[in-house]
Amino acid sequence: MAEETSIPNELKELFAKYEELKVGILSRYTQLVSAVLNGEITDENDMEDIMDGLLDYGDDERFLSLYKKICRHIYYEHPKLVGEHVNLYRMIFEEKEDA
Repeated sequence: MAEETSIPNELKELFAKYEELKVGILSRYTQLVSAVLNGEITDENDMEDIMDGLLDYGDDERFLSLYKKICRHIYYEHPKLVGEHVNLYRMIFEEKEDA
């Protein structure tokens, strides 16, 4: 019986650690998106890397908000990049919602 309760406790601890890590990751992506919005990051490859990283957490509303900000900001200069990423987001996350 003790083993049955230790597994859920271990999982709770792992989830708590994961959430702590996500806070740090969110902070870093917030800085990167701000750098794009402020014109400090202008290279398309760098922006694509940021967007790819944000997609890793696209099921989290906080990361999705950053993703939307960067997409809206760079759309007119990089419509193909944004279009491809929006389609990728839909493919990944809207299929999950449908399932």
